[in-house]
Amino acid sequence: MTIDRALSIPGFMLPTELDYIAGLAQRRCPTLGSIIVELGSWRGRSAVAWAENSAATVYCVDTWADHAFGDAHFPEDPPDLHDHPNWLLNEFQRNTRGLANIVAMRMTTAEAAQVFAAEGLRADVIFVDASHDAASVRDDINAWRPLLKEDGILCGHDFSFPGWPAVETVVRRMIPKFRVIETIWTTEMESE
Repeated sequence: MTIDRALSIPGFMLPTELDYIAGLAQRRCPTLGSIIVELGSWRGRSAVAWAENSAATVYCVDTWADHAFGDAHFPEDPPDLHDHPNWLLNEFQRNTRGLANIVAMRMTTAEAAQVFAAEGLRADVIFVDASHDAASVRDDINAWRPLLKEDGILCGHDFSFPGWPAVETVVRRMIPKFRVIETIWTTEMESE
């Protein structure tokens, strides 16, 4: 299991959370034909952890809108990074370069769910980390839960994160059984 490359990418996912998703990718998607869907990929930190630790095709769904997280700057960012059109998509592409199992889907999560449904695709793992308001989290769970394989894992990020209380509220309301690793909620139970 490796998360070194993922750790080098600016982002908000903790090392312990990257360890968890890397391990989940290895356990659940060790063979070709497996599918991981990441709703909200931003700069690619977690996408790299999924892709480097599985044989799955990792579908990264994001609008890559340049205003995502406003002017969130990290120390290693060039001062004018956000002044360039498509800076966020360009950062994602640069950070995931060489990972042939990543498929970027530049669209809304609802549009991507329609594509998956129309093509009859089902995912082994779906990771919800796009918009964090209550309606968006609810809509993503409703749209994507039917697109999981029968034994698939639904999970997401920012549970109990102070800035996005709606994530916890919606997950508690909609997911009957889950556990939490740092701020990741997951339907993968410990006995698995």
